[in-house]
Amino acid sequence: MEKEEILAKAQKENKGADIADLEAQRKGTNIAYTVGGLTFIAIIIVDLIVTKVAHFEILGGLFVMLAVAFFVKSYYSKKRHELIVGILYALCAIAAIASWIVRLVNPF
Repeated sequence: MEKEEILAKAQKENKGADIADLEAQRKGTNIAYTVGGLTFIAIIIVDLIVTKVAHFEILGGLFVMLAVAFFVKSYYSKKRHELIVGILYALCAIAAIASWIVRLVNPF
């Protein structure tokens, strides 16, 4: 197979998408998740120190976002590991949101 044939086959498999662009987008998404997650955790810690109230709704939102990302990734990649991580994040989201609801119903 010649170079042009390999390139044409790769472009056909990727539906004309640029591999470098897709990789840059993937890396950007991973960095965004990391920075966003660390920002949410920092907000929770500062709020806990200053107001003595843990804001589980922020943590719940973070875990929901991560769970959905891993569920979608497992759907397209068909990897069991991604599904397991998605389930774990979903359980964390349920726990955080349940804690938030308990705090709303029974304030201090």
